[in-house]
Amino acid sequence: MIIGNGLIARAFKNQYGHSKDVLIFASGVSNSISPLESDFVREKNLLLSVLNLSLYANFTIVYFSTCSIPSIGFSEISPYVKHKIEMEALVSKFQKYLIIRLPQIAGFSKNPHTLLNYLFNHISTSSRFEAWPKAMRNIIDISDVLKITKFIIDNKLVVNSFINVVNTHNHTVHEIIKCFEDITKKKALYFEKNQFSKTIVNTESLNQYLDELNITFDNNYLPNVLCKYYSSG
Repeated sequence: MIIGNGLIARAFKNQYGHSKDVLIFASGVSNSISPLESDFVREKNLLLSVLNLSLYANFTIVYFSTCSIPSIGFSEISPYVKHKIEMEALVSKFQKYLIIRLPQIAGFSKNPHTLLNYLFNHISTSSRFEAWPKAMRNIIDISDVLKITKFIIDNKLVVNSFINVVNTHNHTVHEIIKCFEDITKKKALYFEKNQFSKTIVNTESLNQYLDELNITFDNNYLPNVLCKYYSSG
């Protein structure tokens, strides 16, 4: 069963749309920098309605969170991350669950609030924008999210816990911008803000599965993935 209709929900529909033992909860907050409490309340209420229905008692609920959650301490984190911490706590009360913590996802999506769409839309239209070139970001293809998550579910590798499903390499925003410049053949017009942010993500649990899944996070991964979804050629 799938709850949601966005990028993640569509990617998982063929595999789990009619599943009677796995519930993919993929109806989250589409704008991670939203200041609106109503955006967070909507997801919370929907999740609570699912958790309170005995109809789903035999399901394993798969919830998608963020790898931006710090390992210790909750100071100086965004409302979105605080919200995800709260949602993870609710999910953990379910009898059977799996929490997938994700970074930035690359895929076919019209959501203008994602980092990748934001950068591409501004660069491709020669629009000026503000950027943090030195900030570190983690990018993963939605197809790899599906492949890894399905492998974990089918083999019951993570039960009643969470795992970071991420690229094992981070990239600076400058690197991402450069890839989009190469794709669009246009120079990015941005105001540089000297801000640095980096989330250290533990990938040890994930590394052991990558060879079997034939997934390689090398230097070509980022440009190849961005070309896959943003190149018109």
